[in-house]
Amino acid sequence: LSADKWRDADGDGVNDAIVTTRSNLRSALSDWLKQSTYENNLALVYIFDHGYNDGMQKPVEEQTEQGSSFEIDNNRNGRMDFLFGAKHTTPFSGDPVYDITVKSWLPRYKAGRLTFIIEACYIGGFLKIGNHPFDKQNIITMTSTTWNTSAGGRTGEDWPAFSNTLLLAMADGRTDFAHAFDIADQFVNETDFQSVWTIIDQNGINRKTDSRLDDDGDGIGNSYPLDEREDGRNAEVTGL
Repeated sequence: LSADKWRDADGDGVNDAIVTTRSNLRSALSDWLKQSTYENNLALVYIFDHGYNDGMQKPVEEQTEQGSSFEIDNNRNGRMDFLFGAKHTTPFSGDPVYDITVKSWLPRYKAGRLTFIIEACYIGGFLKIGNHPFDKQNIITMTSTTWNTSAGGRTGEDWPAFSNTLLLAMADGRTDFAHAFDIADQFVNETDFQSVWTIIDQNGINRKTDSRLDDDGDGIGNSYPLDEREDGRNAEVTGL
């Protein structure tokens, strides 16, 4: 699935891009994965988008996690249809996909273990997708941010800082998801990606990027170092 109109993923000269619509996304997560994977498979879902959490609309002293979402680029123009108002970004004007919606699609997934990585601002609400009675121990969920922190890009590069660092750490084919997460989370936590606009979004508070991993099914998640936390046991035996 891609916002691009042309994407040759395997180098055969044929366009592999499938328009990213809500129905296609649901079909990929609910139907395609179910038909294409088996009990002993390890599957990976990676989503990179703009994100929002409805809790950010309230004054800072009243903010609580209200549900994270990312937006479908329905017109395939490569841009998210934000509303521009008093703040830099306000809730989506397009087709937001919420964490509870994705969670409702995934219980139909029956593979052995799913690693779900999502890179976007304010996307920590997606940690709840692994907290489900049908697949509670089968999902490793990683969010590049908490519900009230924004994501960042590597300086001078058009790559998301968390997931790019995570996947580069795993390029050797030996590093597991837990150790790669620690490397990526430490990097983004110790690097200040906040622009003037994101600080305005956060009501003048400079919150550093803060990633989370949940693999024990409680829907909460932990940050690095995972060997001192409750999460990471499944991730440390899972790789690419």
